[in-house]
Amino acid sequence: NVAGTGAVSTASWAVTPAAAPSAPTSVAGTAGNAQVSLTWTAPASNGGAAITDYVVEFNDGASWTIFADGVSTTASATVTGLANGTAYTFRVSATNAAGTGLASTVSSAVTPRTVPSAPTSVTGTSGNTQVSLTWTAPNNGGSAITDYVVESSPDGATWTVFADGVSTAASATVTGLTNGQAYTFRVSATNAVGTGATSAVSGSVTPATAPGAPTSVAGTAGNAQVSLTWTAPVSNGGAAITDYVVESSPDGTTWTTFADGVSTTASATVTGLTNGTAYTFRVSATNAAGTGLA
Repeated sequence: NVAGTGAVSTASWAVTPAAAPSAPTSVAGTAGNAQVSLTWTAPASNGGAAITDYVVEFNDGASWTIFADGVSTTASATVTGLANGTAYTFRVSATNAAGTGLASTVSSAVTPRTVPSAPTSVTGTSGNTQVSLTWTAPNNGGSAITDYVVESSPDGATWTVFADGVSTAASATVTGLTNGQAYTFRVSATNAVGTGATSAVSGSVTPATAPGAPTSVAGTAGNAQVSLTWTAPVSNGGAAITDYVVESSPDGTTWTTFADGVSTTASATVTGLTNGTAYTFRVSATNAAGTGLA
């Protein structure tokens, strides 16, 4: 005052000038199953006060959402609750006692993903030493399916992977099988993450082909008829013989099928013939795969 300057006060508590931190840098993410693991570099300046938290945000291409990860001063976070197959970008800002600083540069896009789910509806159609399979494609887990793994089993316990190369078609023809042996099948899908669970096991399918030719066809003459016998084919093609087709010819060129109904007996009596006319005969066998050679 006009008399002079008085005594000084007691000293205050220490006070440190501070500003909000600068922006973190180098935000990068690694895809996971419905999540992305983020890392970043702490801000070059903490603004003069210790960093107390990081704010993590993600964007699905429409808007920014703050990830509720609690309080942490670690320069990393795993953002969960994301949708597999959707591309996300990320940004991070740091907080201290003065407030929250600027957000980092936006990260590159990262797409969460996992292995595919199991294919469904695996079914097979019998062929000659092979089975043609079809199935319904599964959810791809957020990453395109790059291949299917097809397995066959003759006993439901021992499984063999069919080497069919790389294919994204929901079908395959499994070759090299044994006619007459029942097989079951299962399929799993592969994407960039790995191979998913196998499908439910298919119903059993037995590869088969048409039977071989019967042999030793011989006839005994009767009144307007001939009684035939023959020997069953050496191979039934892998499926039970269900019928024989009997044909007669008066000239060896024109053949007539004898309508004898369905029979698995290796004999037949061909009726309706003309007495005094010489006939020749041939027989072929039928199974589920078709009618074989005469």
